[in-house]
Amino acid sequence: MKKGIIALLLLLALWACQDLNPVQPSKELDLNHLYGTYIDTVFNATQETFKTDDRVNSGSGLRLNVGRYQGFESGFLLKFVTLPTAETHLDSAYIELTSLGKFGSGADSMTIAVYRVQEDWEEQKANTQDEWHVYLKQPPEADRVGSYTFPAADTLTMRFPLDSALVNEWRRDPDSNKGLFFKPENTNPNYIREIEALETGVPANWPKFCYFTKPDTEVIKDSIQTGLDVSIFNYEGDLFSKAQQQKKLLVASGIAARTFVRFAALDSLPKTAIIQEADVLLPIDDRDILTNDPDNRLDNPEHPDQFILRNVSKADSDLTTYTIDSSFASSANFSFPLEIQNGVLRLNGEGERNKFGLNLVQNIINGHTESVWFYIQYREEDRDVSIKRFNPKGIRLHLRYFKVDNNGL
Repeated sequence: MKKGIIALLLLLALWACQDLNPVQPSKELDLNHLYGTYIDTVFNATQETFKTDDRVNSGSGLRLNVGRYQGFESGFLLKFVTLPTAETHLDSAYIELTSLGKFGSGADSMTIAVYRVQEDWEEQKANTQDEWHVYLKQPPEADRVGSYTFPAADTLTMRFPLDSALVNEWRRDPDSNKGLFFKPENTNPNYIREIEALETGVPANWPKFCYFTKPDTEVIKDSIQTGLDVSIFNYEGDLFSKAQQQKKLLVASGIAARTFVRFAALDSLPKTAIIQEADVLLPIDDRDILTNDPDNRLDNPEHPDQFILRNVSKADSDLTTYTIDSSFASSANFSFPLEIQNGVLRLNGEGERNKFGLNLVQNIINGHTESVWFYIQYREEDRDVSIKRFNPKGIRLHLRYFKVDNNGL
């Protein structure tokens, strides 16, 4: 046994005395020689700005919004497309909504006015049409069917009674059913309430049309969740215009704002460069957008910190019109997910950085893709009101690539 231990110790001593200095590989095995010089570099943005669009499609939003906050106002359209037949006795009816919380600083209850809608509308178009933005400002008083008070609590289930005469009219003549419009009363609640929409994965919390068939009973005969809904977002104030004048940089949902950044250095990269990976880095600025106080009041904590980056292939000088590489926002080859890491928005992991470098930056270098700007937006622009602010001085493009020389590939 002792001999075995001695032999092992001698072996370890011999191994420890070996020369482990690295040996220069032969030319055919030298990958650095094969691919050229390895470059790890960072470019600063040469231009940056943001553009707003208050006509974003909100028809697939996961939340309905109603209220006022920091110049934003929101209301929503709701229609149940299947109602009890005219033969079914209906003693009373109501609508049930599930509140998921609120965004803003207000702590009081909120009074909501409800209006009967007289015109047809479509989920995917309503927030892109001027008429519903005008309707949110001042609906016809003749269409008013009631007002209800939302308690101050963040999360709760709310029931609003409906006039049986109106429901019976809809039942007799389904074409007269255009739905209802919910908006804040002419008060300043200083917050926006967020309500579960019909598009979420939690059917138990969807808006419901409920009715009783007998008086004085607690038993709900039926509930109907087949319907249409859409939020309408208005903005009145100087937040966006002041931010533009002061060279601030924003991404927003509700009233959609998209950030545009340009890196002139892309045009000077060697045509023989082979990209390994690329990343765009935008430092988060958590200060208030107007006052520069430490807290950004419009950064909605309930809004997911999910963003996407896309390539702008054509644009006029002031970005009034521009062309995105693909109309398929979810396409892995044209749309790249971003995440926040240590206070910086960047590509979501090494795999996305590789894909961004190979599928986009490499194609730009090779002349297969034109690029004027990169474009950053919230992944969900139609969900609710939220604004993220970036520091324009710290925006960078990080590239890792091989610079192929004359002896390379």
